Amino acid sequence: MKAIEVVIIEDDPVFAYELEDLIREMDYQVAGTWSTGEEAIPYLLEYGADLILLDISLEGALSGLEVAEKIADKDIPLIFITVSADPESYREAIKRYPFPYLVKPFDRLTLRSVIESCFFRKGDAGPMEKFSVTRQKVDFQEEFLFIKNKDKLTKVSKTSILFIEADGNYCILYTVYRKFVVKMSLRKMSENFPAGLFLRIHRKYMVQLSAISDIDLSNGEVIIDNKRLPIGDLYRIDLLRRLNRI
Repeated sequence: MKAIEVVIIEDDPVFAYELEDLIREMDYQVAGTWSTGEEAIPYLLEYGADLILLDISLEGALSGLEVAEKIADKDIPLIFITVSADPESYREAIKRYPFPYLVKPFDRLTLRSVIESCFFRKGDAGPMEKFSVTRQKVDFQEEFLFIKNKDKLTKVSKTSILFIEADGNYCILYTVYRKFVVKMSLRKMSENFPAGLFLRIHRKYMVQLSAISDIDLSNGEVIIDNKRLPIGDLYRIDLLRRLNRI
C-alpha cells in the first residue's frame, strides 16, 4: 500500500531535518523538503501531495499563507507551523484556511494527532487507511493482545513486540513488522506482560529481553534492532541481574 506523501516547507534547516525524521518514524514518506514557497510551488502544482507541513514565516518573497493561497486549487491538507504563538498569524491562518496550526517545538504524538485530525477534517478516509499505527483500546490475553481500531481487532503476539516506549499518556509498541500507539501509561501496560519476558530499563522504555542484541555498558544503552535505548540508573542493576553473563 502506498505510503502517505508529505511535503515539508520550512526555512530552518535544523528543524526541517527533525521534521523529516519524525515523518519517517511514523512510516510516512517525505516527498520533498523546500525552504521557500517559490521552490515548492512548481512541484506541488505538478505532482501534488497527501499533506503539507508549512511554516508561516518563510525565506523568499512568499509567506506560508501566500503559498497556501497559490496551491488552494490542489485541495491538499495543510498544517501551519510557526516558531512563536503569534495570535495575529493564527487568526489570519484559521480565517483563510480551516487547517491545524502548530507552535514549535512539538513532540511526535502531537504531530501525529494533528495529522490524523487534518485528514478527518478533510473527510478523506483513504489516506487514513494507509496509516501503519493504531491508537485505540487494547484487550490483553496471556500470549497476545488485541488492539481495537474502529470495528477491527488486530491480534498482536507479545513475543513480536521488541520494545515499548512511553510518550506522555501513550505507549508506542514497536513490533517486528509495524508500530502501534495506544492510550495507556507504561506502568499500566507493564502489568500485562510476563516479567520473565519483558523488563523496564528506563522510565520511558520496556524491552523484550530476548530482543536485546547488545548492551553498551560505557554509554548505558541497550541495542535492539539497531536502535539504542537508554538504561535508567534505577533499572541498571535489575537488568544486569536478569542477564545470563559468562
